[in-house]
Amino acid sequence: MIKLTRLDGRQFFVNAELIEIFEATPETVITLTIDKKRMVVQEGVDDVWQKIIEYKRLVFSDWPVKKHVRIPDSDNSFDWIEADGLLPVDEADSDTVTEYPHLQD
Repeated sequence: MIKLTRLDGRQFFVNAELIEIFEATPETVITLTIDKKRMVVQEGVDDVWQKIIEYKRLVFSDWPVKKHVRIPDSDNSFDWIEADGLLPVDEADSDTVTEYPHLQD
């Protein structure tokens, strides 16, 4: 759920998973997927986009995903590899890195 503000100043929450489209017309109009209901909000499209991104990061933060991370090799140089996990290994502490044996040589 993300928190938005109606034009009259009332705040409400909307399920970010049900947002089909949002656009500036010039007001920001949000259309839902299930019933095509439209809502006009005070937030700009960039603000709505950021709220959706923050929501997705929160919801999916524990899910393993493929991403490219840098890990130190034996020469302490950094190589890019595709790995599971959300934490960039070069920013993790050594105890965290050892929890991911698939990143080890």
